[in-house]
Amino acid sequence: MFFRFLIFLLFIWSIVSLYFFGNSDVQLVGGIAPYITSIIVSLIEIFAIITMVFNFKILVFSNICRIVILWYVYVSLNVLLNSANVLFDLREVIWWPSIFLIFFAVFYGKSLDVRFNFIVKSMICLLLILFVQFVLIRFSTIGFSIVTGGKSLNHVFYVILLTPFIFLLRNKTWKYLLFSLAIVAALISFKRSAMICMFLMLLISIYFDYIRDQRGNFFSKIFIVFIVVIGLSGLYDHFNSRSDDYITNRLSSIQDDGGSGRVDIYNTVFNSFEKQFFENKLMGVGHNGVRNSGIVWETRGVANQNLSSHNDFIEIIYDYGVIGIIIYLFFIKSVISNTLKIRKLDSRLFQANIVSLIMFLVMSMVSHLILYPTYFAYLVILWAITASYLHQNKANL
Repeated sequence: MFFRFLIFLLFIWSIVSLYFFGNSDVQLVGGIAPYITSIIVSLIEIFAIITMVFNFKILVFSNICRIVILWYVYVSLNVLLNSANVLFDLREVIWWPSIFLIFFAVFYGKSLDVRFNFIVKSMICLLLILFVQFVLIRFSTIGFSIVTGGKSLNHVFYVILLTPFIFLLRNKTWKYLLFSLAIVAALISFKRSAMICMFLMLLISIYFDYIRDQRGNFFSKIFIVFIVVIGLSGLYDHFNSRSDDYITNRLSSIQDDGGSGRVDIYNTVFNSFEKQFFENKLMGVGHNGVRNSGIVWETRGVANQNLSSHNDFIEIIYDYGVIGIIIYLFFIKSVISNTLKIRKLDSRLFQANIVSLIMFLVMSMVSHLILYPTYFAYLVILWAITASYLHQNKANL
C-alpha cells in the first residue's frame, strides 16, 4: 500500500512540477501548483526520515547507502551553518538522497519482481503523460513556432530523464516508439544537451539490441537497424527543415558560443573559489552559493539575474567544498561499481544504468541535477532499485 501511495505522490509531483516550471517561462503560473510540489517534496522527505529510522540496520550494511546518508548529514549541516533560509534550502538539498534511501528500502524484501514490474509500467506511463504535457507547454510558449524557433526549455528533462526506464521493456516495438517520442521532445525543446543524450542513448540501444545480441539473422538485424536509423534521421530532417535549420545551427554553434557562455562562467567561478578563505574551500559557502554570491549574472530585460555555475561538479566544490566533492565522487564511484556488478544479474538493468550514467555525465557537465528538487529523482530511483537488488543478491555475484 505504501509503495503504491509513493508512486502516486511521484506522479502528482511530476505532473504539477512540469506544469509549474514549464509555464513559469510564459508567466502563466498561478494558483496552488507551487504549493503542491512543496508539500509532496516535504512529505517524501519526511517518509525518508521515518524509513531511515525503521530500516537503519538494512541501510547501514549497504556501502552506497552509507555514502548517501553521509551526504545527507553533511549537506544538512552545511545548510544549518550557512543558509539564510534554512527550511527552504534544507528541503532542496535532502531531496535526492531522500528519494534514494526510500526507494532502496521499499525494494528491499519480498515481492521484488512484482514491485519492479509495477514501477516499470508506472514510469513508462508517466513518460507518456509528461511527453504530452511538455508538447502542450512547448507550443503554448510565447514567441515559439517550429519555423522561427524559440526559447530552449529545460523542462524537456522531465521526459528525457525517464527514458532509461525504456531499456527495461522487453518489447522492442514499444521501446523504439517511446524513443521516437523522446527524440521529438528533445528536438522541439532546442536543448543541445537533450539532443546529445538521445543520440547517445539511441546508439547504445542499437548496439545492445542488434549488434551485440547474437540471436537472429544477421541480415535481418542490419535491415532493422537501417530502417530505425533512416526513420529517426527523417524525423530530425523534418523538424530541422521546418525550423529553417535552427536545430542544426544550435548544435553547430556549441564551439562558437562556448556552450552559451558556460566556459566563461566556469572560469569566473574557479577564480572566485581560489580567493575564498581556507574554511570555505574545505566546507563550501553554502547551498546554491554561486547564484547567491552574485559572481555570475546575465541581463534579462532591464534587470540583471544571478546565475548558477551550470556544472554540478563545479557547483558542489563551490557550495560544499573539498569535503563535499569527495563524498559526491564516492557516491558516483559506487553507482558505476553497481552498474558493472548488475551486468551479471540483469542485462536490462545493466543497459538502463549505462544510459543513466551517460545522461548523468552529460547533464552534470553542462547543467544541474542536484541543485534543485526536480527530475534528478528519476535517475536516483533507478540507481536505488539497482543497489537494493544487488544488496539482496550478494551470493550470486
